[in-house]
Parts: sequence; structure tokens; C-alpha cells
Amino acid sequence: GREIVTYHGHVQALGETPGFVEFRHGFEDVTIRDIQAAVLAAGALFGVNHPTTFPGPLFRAMCRGFAFELGDEVDWDAVDTLEVLTGEALVRSREYGMPDVGVPLDNPFSQTAIDLWESLLNRGHRITAVCGSDDKLGPRLGSCATAVYATELSRAGLAEAIRAGRAYVRTRGVERSPALELSAAPPEPGQEPGTFGSTLAADEAELQVTVTGGRGQVLRLVANGEVVQTVVVAGDPFEQAFAVDRAQGDWFRIETLDGRGRTTIGNPVFLA
Repeated sequence: GREIVTYHGHVQALGETPGFVEFRHGFEDVTIRDIQAAVLAAGALFGVNHPTTFPGPLFRAMCRGFAFELGDEVDWDAVDTLEVLTGEALVRSREYGMPDVGVPLDNPFSQTAIDLWESLLNRGHRITAVCGSDDKLGPRLGSCATAVYATELSRAGLAEAIRAGRAYVRTRGVERSPALELSAAPPEPGQEPGTFGSTLAADEAELQVTVTGGRGQVLRLVANGEVVQTVVVAGDPFEQAFAVDRAQGDWFRIETLDGRGRTTIGNPVFLA
């Protein structure tokens, strides 16, 4: 894969392309839609990276073009992934040009990215939330991880699973984040249960969640961007069932948190 850097935000082509993809945004009238179409035509996934990190004039001196400012030009229906976390989940405030408060803080740009992602979901855009440990402030590779439920261990299998949303974000990497399992079962017999990213042809469903390695944390159910239920993770592994229906929302996702912030971010299940 490769990151495509412009003066107005960064995107990515995730996967191989058989030939050169013109990446020079603004050169000879190359637009972000041209780049997006070329990436997708070449068979790669197209993603928007760190969409709300270092926005506006306050941070422009630190990294020009870091925040994504091409939202009115990109085709969101053809965006496969969006980074809801870039770099470490817990950061030192001095790294962002602010006074050092002495303790790590929740990454200030993760919530704004999640807000953007959830607003896009509410507008009908099926975009898979991922994270990237590529941190412009230093090499902290693996500080976060995207867990992917693929049917086979291959590049094609991974791309298919990511495109389908069968993934969740482990905000503090593999070693320091809980593991999640999700099964979504409709009440009607004969329909296969779903998981992260699935669409169920049903007005209601039961979500069966298993959290491993998260004892003492909090498990939240989010519907259309609103927190609708919260339970304490009281065991390890911990199992919890949630009854959901279309009176609550069209899509539902889970996440875990401790006292310092999110430890996982799940992609949604959709009811239709």
C-alpha cells in the first residue's frame, strides 16, 4: 500500500496496483476523485487517513495538509476505510504544542474522527473504521492495530474482509487492548448470523459479544452514534447479549473503555 499526500489531506491506496497511479493532486488538474477512481480501478482499497488530525491554522505550522479538507470533493460512497485513530491512543500534550500536564491524555483527534465517521454512517456511507500506527511525531509502529476477520490469510482475503467491515480497532495495540468477538442473530429462522460489518434483513436482532482481556473495563453499545447501553466487563472472558431493533437505530456498534479512554472501537452491524 501507499499513502498519497496532498496539501489538503492524505489518502491511501491499500493493496497492490498493476501500474502507476497518478498521485499528484492539483497537477494538470488532477482531482481527488481522479485519484480515487484510479486507485479503485486498479483493484486497491481507497481510504482517508487521519481526517481530523491537526486541523486549521493553529496546527498548519506543524504539518501542512494533515487534516482532510477534501470532503466536499471525494466520493464518500466509494471510500473503503477511514482512520479513526492515528498513532497512539494516549499521548503527551506537549507533543501537540500544548502545555505538558504530566500524564498521558486521550488522543484529542480520535473523538473528532469518530464523530466524522459516525456522521458518514448516518448519511448511508458504509465506511470501515481502521487505525494507523504511522505517527508523524515518531516511529511507533504497532501502537494501535486493526483486527480483521478474514476467511483466509491472503492479501485478497484481507482486502475483502476490510471492504466488508469485518474488523475492529485495538487502540493500544495487540498486547494492551482487549479482543472482541461479535455475533448478530436475527429472530427469523433460516438467516445466517452476522458479525462486524454485516447487514441483517431484520427489524431486530440479538448481538452476542465476547470481550477477552478487558476485565474491569466498560462495554458500550452505540446506536446511530448515540450510547444506548453500558455494562461493566466483570469477567474474563466476558459475555454480554444486547437486544437491538430499528426503533433504536439503523446501525449498532460496540466499544470498550477504561478510565483513560477507548481500548477498542468496533465496526457496526446494520439492520435493513
